[in-house]
Amino acid sequence: KKGADPPNMKQGGVGSDIILSERKGQSQKPTEIYELIEELVPDGKYLEIFARKNNLRDYWVSVGNEVTGTGPPDEDREAVEANMAPAGAVYGAGNR
Repeated sequence: KKGADPPNMKQGGVGSDIILSERKGQSQKPTEIYELIEELVPDGKYLEIFARKNNLRDYWVSVGNEVTGTGPPDEDREAVEANMAPAGAVYGAGNR
């Protein structure tokens, strides 16, 4: 093992490495995986790579060519130009 555990990491590990969940959209991860990570590292800094718009989650940094790099989808750009937020977007830590 290299390095120290993240601050506030829950000791004792997880109960199982199997997640049973209903299938969602294409490439959409089960909500349970986010909840598991957030439980293991409360108040952590979370990063999702290869993200898609349907995987965005509050308090996570999400990067992926469908989220960043190639520009927003047309409907999101139009919403921003009209001074509105894209559908489903949550900014900041106001609800935590």
